[in-house]
Amino acid sequence: MRISQEALEDIIDVSARQISGVRDVLSKLRSKEQALEITISCQFEQGILIPESSERLKETVKQDVERYTGIPVTEVKVLVRRLDKAPLTARVR
Repeated sequence: MRISQEALEDIIDVSARQISGVRDVLSKLRSKEQALEITISCQFEQGILIPESSERLKETVKQDVERYTGIPVTEVKVLVRRLDKAPLTARVR
């Protein structure tokens, strides 16, 4: 069985967006001895606890890629590009 890089990136994108506060996900894949090394470059919403969210992101992506493809994942790295400013809310009086 073969899986395209685009299909893997789609799995990573859907998986990453399940984590609350994750925005704008880009992934890079590197094949390493019949396994994958994944680097996720993303944007988080402001107010998100980055260490906790990054850890959840790593775990979720690793589990989903392995579950749906059967390809072992050796490492998932998370690079936080920037924080998205919270949307302004209108005040009603």
